Amino acid sequence: MTMAVFLRKKQLFYMFLLVLVILLYLYIDPFKSKIKRRHLNQKPILKSQANIPKLMVSFKGRTGNNMFCYATLIGVSRRNNLLPVISADNYLWEFFNLPAQVGNLGDLGDYKYYEEKMVASYDRHTEHLGPYNTYIDGYFQSWKYFENVRKELITKHFVFHDDISQAADQFIRDAVALKKKQGAFIIGVHVRRGDFVRQRSKGFTAAPVSYYYKAMNYFRRKYSNILFIMISNDVYWAEDNLDQGPDVYYSHNTPDQVSLDLAVMIKCNHTVITSGTFSWWVAYLSGGDVVYYHLFPEPGTKIANMTVRADYYPPHWVPL
Repeated sequence: MTMAVFLRKKQLFYMFLLVLVILLYLYIDPFKSKIKRRHLNQKPILKSQANIPKLMVSFKGRTGNNMFCYATLIGVSRRNNLLPVISADNYLWEFFNLPAQVGNLGDLGDYKYYEEKMVASYDRHTEHLGPYNTYIDGYFQSWKYFENVRKELITKHFVFHDDISQAADQFIRDAVALKKKQGAFIIGVHVRRGDFVRQRSKGFTAAPVSYYYKAMNYFRRKYSNILFIMISNDVYWAEDNLDQGPDVYYSHNTPDQVSLDLAVMIKCNHTVITSGTFSWWVAYLSGGDVVYYHLFPEPGTKIANMTVRADYYPPHWVPL
């Protein structure tokens, strides 16, 4: 065997090992690999449901936007006595074992089309869609679209897969143990940076440092034993600029672990949120006290002009 042949075989062997490691990683990693298995629990439309009027909704953007669309699908379908239907490849299957029926636009046959007028405002026309197959298109970012099914969303729909939920519980236990905060109220703090820093002219406002100190002191005055869990898409900025007290713990979860970050924050007792729909859903599903940054969206911007604040922010949340 020549040296060239030997080296070629050695190269092929290492390539084989690399492929094997990647395949094992995809099957083992709980935050990337279980989508196919999770889809086994999907419920197709039954023959007995073929003639029941159905509702589908467009899904846009990322996690928080998708959750608004799904919640609106459930809330509006209940108000109109329609069967909610989502596609089998919906992004939210990665997080939740959704009980909605699975189908596609073809299952609607002839259908009515409704398009929202404003991104973050409530339209009462959705309460009177009639007994027809319907497709609604928009972002539907108002709690009023699904307040009628809030309890159902929390207990039956936005319930994490067991592996995600267990990992979040362990994350919180580890943080409490490391900071020696047994029995503390857990306050989730979401620090949104990234694209919200770069797109301020549109209204995507990143909260200033002063906001976080005010919000955290709000809870320090209210509760004597607390632990802040800080989660951010720019954790190094957060560590360099925000509180480093003994009651503060920073998450270093990687960007692909968004499901874990979401689950951790929802399991907190209270929340400090900033800008965007990810923060919004953390607050809505966690319950407890909610403090939010009052200058999102930035007044006078494109997004602000599409937002009715009373429709976007529930009335019991505290603006700072």
